[in-house]
Amino acid sequence: MQATLGTNPNNFDIVIGGDGLIAVESAEISASGDTITLTTAIPLFLDSEFTVFVNNLTDVSGRPLSGPTSKVFRTWDDNPNGIKVFILAGQSNMQGHGRSEEGAGGVNGAIGSLRYEVDNDPDNYGKLVDGLGNWIARDDVKVFYRRSDLNAGRTIKKGDLLPEFGVDDARIGPELGFGWAIGDSFNEPVLIIKTSWGGKSLYADFRSPTAVAKRGGEVGDYYAAIFDYVHDALDNLDTEFPEWAGQGYQITGLGWHQGWNDGGTDFTASQYEANLADFIRDIRAEFGKPLLPVSVANTGIGGASASGARLTLLQGQLAVANPALYPEFDGNVFSADTRDFWRESAVSPRDQGFHWNQNGESLYLIGEAMGLGMKALLSE
Repeated sequence: MQATLGTNPNNFDIVIGGDGLIAVESAEISASGDTITLTTAIPLFLDSEFTVFVNNLTDVSGRPLSGPTSKVFRTWDDNPNGIKVFILAGQSNMQGHGRSEEGAGGVNGAIGSLRYEVDNDPDNYGKLVDGLGNWIARDDVKVFYRRSDLNAGRTIKKGDLLPEFGVDDARIGPELGFGWAIGDSFNEPVLIIKTSWGGKSLYADFRSPTAVAKRGGEVGDYYAAIFDYVHDALDNLDTEFPEWAGQGYQITGLGWHQGWNDGGTDFTASQYEANLADFIRDIRAEFGKPLLPVSVANTGIGGASASGARLTLLQGQLAVANPALYPEFDGNVFSADTRDFWRESAVSPRDQGFHWNQNGESLYLIGEAMGLGMKALLSE
């Protein structure tokens, strides 16, 4: 692209409602050259649809750029009396492999299942079931989870909070503990939007624009997909959840549980802390919320035995919540140390360490810690 054309605000038009033209004040090309940031003369209206038209752009040879010349986007709502929206993002352990019913040895109700905790620790887990032992569905906390991968159609799991929003209906992720921890904090209903895909790294797949500008690489497809999937839920909120039609929403916080892939090498683990700090900054910029509360659950797989790159990784995840290192995150970023939630395979449904041995208690505790951390940030 010819830089002089890409930075000319006259080559861009922003239209609202089909005919309302909004002036573009400036255009700036990113350091990577794959993004142009437009600044408008007036703030864009909340929860409104806009079309951006691109005119006169050419490549360095003077040939017109191919591809679409317009794109429709919608701004985020920020209704303080609307649905409280929490985004839970990450890789496979945010998707959720914790078993709700199946425990060690493949036996339902055995140790390692969430059911075992309900039966044997009612003081802490009894609230999850009714008097007949049925899982309670919280209709004040709902979940929207697009389980399908990018470009793979649209497979949606949505509804009241129950232990069935993991990779399948028999498994859970952190959303259950998070929802129970946060659900009583608001008069308004709560919506949890899960944006998670297995086997993805922060170093590449979730790489954010600021990380690219500082340390190279390319913006990750799954970083961009977080916003696409959130838009999928919120742009269609009235039809996906008709019981909430007309209430609007407010993006209230983000939970992050990811890291297994980055812990595989010393290099990616050593980069993690900086990449996570930049990811937080960029997520906030995209949502237009510079102080959006972010609650991190670190990758405590292996418990106290974590060492090498795995230890470097989880320490980096904790570091972003250290105000001495990141004063800008003081009071608005929390990190939970999950190493105490590790359970060995002998007391778990599977011998699958990278998925917390599919232990239902572990995944519930991860979500609960993340949710309690979020509550503390919201009370600051």
